[in-house]
Amino acid sequence: MHEAPGTPPPACPFHPAQGTVVACHRCGVLTCVACLSLSGARGWCRSCEEHSRRGPASRRAVASGVLGSVGLCCAFAPGLLGLALGYAELRSIERGDSPRAGREWAKAGVVLGWMNVLMAVAVGLVSGWMGLSRS
Repeated sequence: MHEAPGTPPPACPFHPAQGTVVACHRCGVLTCVACLSLSGARGWCRSCEEHSRRGPASRRAVASGVLGSVGLCCAFAPGLLGLALGYAELRSIERGDSPRAGREWAKAGVVLGWMNVLMAVAVGLVSGWMGLSRS
């Protein structure tokens, strides 16, 4: 953004006396250091930070954790779906599109999903070994 020489920088919406430092990564509003909230490596304005903290865990986050655990108990396919949903939800939370309350559910879906993958590989290897040892 190029400004004319001698023009003061735009003011922060919450602190008009301070100049802005950076644009919010989510909505693009210019904000000052006092209002800047770091979420991971991204800077968010006060409004976006409050938006990300509101609300219960999303359905996708809960589904990822539930499917990951069902996959361990019953079959591997639900666990793989839980793995995919968990990663998708974590990306959505990082962007600020989903509430942070779902982070733990999504992490559980990812961890349990990878456990499903490892168990499927182990079952495949053992089945293959058992098949070879019989012949």
